[in-house]
Amino acid sequence: MQPNQPNQIPQQPQQPVAFQSSAPIGPMPGQVPLGQIDPRMLAALPKQNHHSGLIATIILSILLVGSLGFGIWAFMGMQDYKTNSDQKSAVAVEKALEEQKIALDADYEEQAKLPYDTYSGPSTAGSIKVQYPKTWSAHVIEDPQNATPLNAYFHPGSVPSTLGNATAFALRMEVLNQQYDQVMTQYDSFIKNASVTASATSLPSVPGVLGTRLTGQVIPGVQKIQGTMIIFPLRDKTIRLWTESNGAFLADFDTAIVPAFSFVP
Repeated sequence: MQPNQPNQIPQQPQQPVAFQSSAPIGPMPGQVPLGQIDPRMLAALPKQNHHSGLIATIILSILLVGSLGFGIWAFMGMQDYKTNSDQKSAVAVEKALEEQKIALDADYEEQAKLPYDTYSGPSTAGSIKVQYPKTWSAHVIEDPQNATPLNAYFHPGSVPSTLGNATAFALRMEVLNQQYDQVMTQYDSFIKNASVTASATSLPSVPGVLGTRLTGQVIPGVQKIQGTMIIFPLRDKTIRLWTESNGAFLADFDTAIVPAFSFVP
C-alpha cells in the first residue's frame, strides 16, 4: 500500500517576459535625428572630400615634378662633371706626357754631351785647358804675333759666323796681349752704371790666382749680349773665358766648364 502523497500542482514552463521601457525611444544626446538632418549638409560632405583630394593630388604632383626636376638636374650635373672630368684628365695626361718628353729630351741632351772634349792651348798662351761638350764644335785661332794670341769659339753643332756679334756663342775664350789691370779698366764705367756686376773669383785648379767674375753686358758696347765672364791675369797677358747667354748655356758654364778650366800662371 502506497503512502499518501501530497497533491502536487504540475509546473508550467515559464515564458520569457519582454521588457518594455516606459520611456520613448529617441536619439542619444548630441545626435540629430536622421529625419531632421539638413540635406544641404549632406551635399556639402562629398564636396569637402573632393577639395581635400584635389589639394592632395596637386601637392603630390608638385612633389613629383620637383623630384623629376631634381633628378634631371642631378643627371645633367653628373654628365657635365663627367665630360669636364674626362677633358681635364685628358689635358692632365697630355701635359704629363709633354713634361716627361721634355725631361727625357733634356736628359738625352745631357748624356749626349759626355764625355767632354778638351782643348789644350800652346805654352805661350799659358797651356790653357778647357773642356766642352762633345756635341759642341770648336773654332780656335792661334796667332802668337796677334794682339789676341788665342781666340776660340765654341757652340752646339757647328760654329756660326764669327764676324760681328750676330751670334750669342755658348762659349768664348781669349788670351789678350794686355795686362790684367788694363783689361779691367775697360769695365769700370759699366760696373759704375750697373750694366755689369763684378765679384772676385778663383779656379779650383789654380787656387793661388785671383780673378774677377762679371755678369751682364760682358762685351763693352754690345748691349744685346748678356752673359757671364771670368777674367784672370796670365803673367803679362790676360785670359777671358765667358758665355754669351745666361739662359741657354750658363748651366754648362758654371757646372762643367769653369770647374775644369785650368792654365799655367
